[in-house]
Amino acid sequence: MNTLLLFLCYAFVCSIVFVYCIGCERLLLFSRLPLSVGFYVKYYIISVLSALLCFCIHIMFGYSILMFIPFFCVSITLFFDFLISRFFRINSVAPNEKNFLFGLTLFAVFEAHSFYVIFLIISIGFCSLALFDILLKSACYLINMRNTNYYLKLVSLTLIVIGCMLLGFSAFNIFITQF
Repeated sequence: MNTLLLFLCYAFVCSIVFVYCIGCERLLLFSRLPLSVGFYVKYYIISVLSALLCFCIHIMFGYSILMFIPFFCVSITLFFDFLISRFFRINSVAPNEKNFLFGLTLFAVFEAHSFYVIFLIISIGFCSLALFDILLKSACYLINMRNTNYYLKLVSLTLIVIGCMLLGFSAFNIFITQF
């Protein structure tokens, strides 16, 4: 039950993508590109490995190095990204994709209290990004099917769609707080 509440909280009510703005730049920049499964698989592996290693550093040294944890997270994440890119020949589409990876890794390290919760938060983050990516792509596809003005199809329309999705998913907050 606790896992389900954590999933509902970080996926819909306090969405990692919209409330904490982790991954919004990816949704805005790559809303026209097709959905890439390679991005999700590669960065899920990198994010889990780097978050586990940073969480171990955080546990070993405690609060004495708390201000250096973001530096360790970014360094370890870049190291694992370099290793996976070189050995498996999987390249990034753009450098902006790493912003989601850094943000989610830091969020998981600072929010988690066990290894299980790290896996859960990272999985929820990637599922939430994939869900909103699919919803945004389908909304853009429906808008492009109609004969509308060109200027309505730009970033302002994307922001309106994201705002509508956020309002729709925040209705879960009313449902959960009643119980």
